Amino acid sequence: MGYQVVLHEKNAQPYYDSQDKKSKKIIKKNLEKLEDDPYPRPGSGLGDTEKIVYQGKEAYRMHIGRSHTAIYTVDEEKNLVLVHELLDIDDAHKNYGYY
Repeated sequence: MGYQVVLHEKNAQPYYDSQDKKSKKIIKKNLEKLEDDPYPRPGSGLGDTEKIVYQGKEAYRMHIGRSHTAIYTVDEEKNLVLVHELLDIDDAHKNYGYY
């Protein structure tokens, strides 16, 4: 398939940039898994990923390790995975009603 994973420049990129080297490596490794298949399925190797509603649209949530959460959408026409938000897992849990 070959999806391109892109971080939203105002929401996800600053969070990524603020992390230490080890956290960046963990986040990057997990987001790279979306390049092959961004959809949650049993046995897909994506770990704790599920379909959610984000700002009124279909989206996906991926827990990364026990510390981070990525909120993303998939654009099939462009083979693009757009990571709208990267945030601390506790902050994500506080906002689930919003998503």
